[in-house]
Amino acid sequence: YELILFLIHQESKTMNTAFQVSSNVINRLLTFQGKGNIGTLKNIIRLSCAKAYNERSKGQEVIPLNLSHLSSDTLLHGNGESIPYINEMIEVSPDQDAVWKISMTEQADVDFSEKVINDLIQEYLEKDISTIKFRKIIYDEVNRIEDIVIDQEIHPYVQNLYTQAVRNILIYLQDNYGLKYSGVMEMVFVKMLYVLNNQNKHTDDRKYEHLAKQLQRVMYRYYKMGLIFYEMLHQAVDYETNPWFVRMFAMLYFYSIARDEMDYTNAIIVSHGPATASSITSTVNKVFETYIFEAFDMEYDTPKKDVVKRIKRYLKNTNTSKGLLIFVDMGSLLDISEDIKDDVEGDLGIVNNITTEMALEAGELILKHEDLQNIMDTIIEHHVTKKSFVPSKQKPKAILLCCTTGLGTTDKMKMLLQGCLEGIDIDVVEMTYAELSTEGNRCDVFRKYDIQFIITTSKLMIQGVTTLMLNELIDERGEKVIYSTVGRYCDKDKTQRFIENIVRSFTIKNLIGQLTILNPDKIMGDVEETVSKLEILEDTTYSIDQKKMLYIHMCVMVERLILEKGRLPQEDMTDDLKCRESFIKNLKESFSVIENKYNVSLNEREILMIYYLTENN
Repeated sequence: YELILFLIHQESKTMNTAFQVSSNVINRLLTFQGKGNIGTLKNIIRLSCAKAYNERSKGQEVIPLNLSHLSSDTLLHGNGESIPYINEMIEVSPDQDAVWKISMTEQADVDFSEKVINDLIQEYLEKDISTIKFRKIIYDEVNRIEDIVIDQEIHPYVQNLYTQAVRNILIYLQDNYGLKYSGVMEMVFVKMLYVLNNQNKHTDDRKYEHLAKQLQRVMYRYYKMGLIFYEMLHQAVDYETNPWFVRMFAMLYFYSIARDEMDYTNAIIVSHGPATASSITSTVNKVFETYIFEAFDMEYDTPKKDVVKRIKRYLKNTNTSKGLLIFVDMGSLLDISEDIKDDVEGDLGIVNNITTEMALEAGELILKHEDLQNIMDTIIEHHVTKKSFVPSKQKPKAILLCCTTGLGTTDKMKMLLQGCLEGIDIDVVEMTYAELSTEGNRCDVFRKYDIQFIITTSKLMIQGVTTLMLNELIDERGEKVIYSTVGRYCDKDKTQRFIENIVRSFTIKNLIGQLTILNPDKIMGDVEETVSKLEILEDTTYSIDQKKMLYIHMCVMVERLILEKGRLPQEDMTDDLKCRESFIKNLKESFSVIENKYNVSLNEREILMIYYLTENN
């Protein structure tokens, strides 16, 4: 009943006229049994109102809506009941706020901040923020809208209408795209759609189209799921309010609840025949509750060039830096690698004779972030099949240097390390600790170079890359890392000579002599005295490795303070240091001899770096 009057009210607003609705019309619509969804009912009411409007008398302000205005189909498809549900005429006008109105609570407005999303996209694409921060801001934006809509009360009839449609869509996405469906998710979408359809103002939907398409390359999987959600919703209940907002909300909601995946290898299945690829894809995605595979169902007689064209269209909007795995069902498709290799940024692998078992095994390996070559080797080992593998465009190999004391020191270390390589074709590149610790493997250096390992003066963890502390270069771990990286490309003699050169060049005394203009013996003696005094005051004993790093760092730091005359740019470290008052007091007391002797003074930035070194076990 409420829905019928709601739809008549919408037509009243569109035509800017009032209708006097016959009780017979309401009763007949309530018993209508015609096939279709809400769109059928909406079309019946739209046509009936239009017919009544066209038959109105000149100057008539309130137009009667009677049985004669209903279509013959509507009159014929009643259920035969004669119970008079309604026994009085109802006036519906465009500006009325009648008692039958479906809204149960005060209306709310939902909107994504265009500036927040725009800035977020730009910062992420330009690598100014980490993936973790990007996901957190998306999560907060989605939660903000969720908080607005979740307490809205809806008339039970409308809630049931939306709930059935949303439930069917989410179950479809669960079965085919690995969405982890829940009752909470269902309720959020139902409430959001209701609020959006009833809010006081409707924003320009084109801005959401622009934002969603910007996000497409960043989160292609979820972009596609958002498109599917709206198209199915539109078909089910004729939903037309802000379609791009709905797509974008669905896309960001699905992204915000997904596992913290980092980027993993893209995977597609190309198979001939009706729904063959889709069947395998939906099984794998559902098992792992993750959108891993994309399905390309092709007609049996589809020419190769059309297959290539479709894959290229997919690649245009997809980030392939982690590689692309393609399963095909015909050996003739193995050589499409030549047609698409320039469209793939990372490795490209094509495997023939696809089966569900093979796709399940590949899906498990993909979620473990296995290397594409390893995935293919494992599949070939376990299944009788053929493959085609194209490695990514060759990047120059490099060792990455990272130093908390600044790029000046790193430059000197770079020259020292380059001298140790003696003709080995590996570059040495440097970057700041601040950038590397913030951005991790999203830093541009990883796109340009095949980084073998990282040498750092402070503790650092970068996913997928081995990190060595500077003092570890000349111990057993350093030797193992060099053999497992550089040793893969060089013969044993060259690798051993590289290690021996490092052992000679990277002793503490030689490092300090190379990195500073100070007398190594004098400054080392002063620094050793400072560290010993700090141990006494802190009532602790630093490990040999900690002492090595403290000696190197403090010697370089003293020279830097002299050259900068103690006026390095001050950073606000108060929050980091406010709980370390006793350490600050003890360090300053220990360092007082050096401060007086070299006429320098510690600032908060230097204190914090020394503190971090003492905490690195």
